[in-house]
Amino acid sequence: MRPGPTRITSCPHCSGFVAQTTLASRGRRSHDHALWTDGKPHDEPWTVYKTGQVCPHCRGWIDPSELKEVGTVPSWEDFTVAYPEARHLDAPNVEELLALAASRLTPLEERDVRLRAWWTDNDRRRTSADPFFVPHRPRQVPEVDLETGELVPSSWPPPGAGEAATAPVDPGPPLTEVEVANAHALLVSMDGPYTQDLVVRAEIMRRFGRFEEARAHVLQLAGHDLAPFRRFLLQLIAIRDRYVRMLPSE
Repeated sequence: MRPGPTRITSCPHCSGFVAQTTLASRGRRSHDHALWTDGKPHDEPWTVYKTGQVCPHCRGWIDPSELKEVGTVPSWEDFTVAYPEARHLDAPNVEELLALAASRLTPLEERDVRLRAWWTDNDRRRTSADPFFVPHRPRQVPEVDLETGELVPSSWPPPGAGEAATAPVDPGPPLTEVEVANAHALLVSMDGPYTQDLVVRAEIMRRFGRFEEARAHVLQLAGHDLAPFRRFLLQLIAIRDRYVRMLPSE
């Protein structure tokens, strides 16, 4: 992608200057992006606002159609020279998302906001580390029965690994009471037989350490295209892993 001029606009709430990068042309889209076990997509669905972004000055929610253009700056120039107070739009934080979820929204909108809050909170807990790495041992992947999700005992832990392969793994920063309440609200609202609902419920249960319930949700995932994802989640559940993991490329 080749960058176009930077648009300088003013916030409809506080009149602060907002910088928006434009594209002069689009090249071939890269598919070299991480995919995560919690189902966070490349382009997050957002039905409540057109962007789901906030003003960097007043933290007000922004609808792009309400931004008033003030000027433009060529892509090769630093826009802060002419507009020193201009800032790019910010992504909302977890607190802002949960405050929005508590406002007057439709059930679908509230679910959308709570899901994005959960993904945003999970950003602190994502890891690309190999979940099956055991120090000083050859790499071995645990095998699971794809019908029951049960671990094949001979496949894990690796021979001679001892407690290094079975010790509980720190899943990252602990969930706060507010985050736990949001997760429980998601469990209620995402109770259908749909793929995203099953993935979110399974990942919340895995994060809570409720592995049997997580396995039951994963076993309901159907479809040939979901087979690698299903197997990987069952492997993580089998070894009692609680991290938000990057999916392996296959």
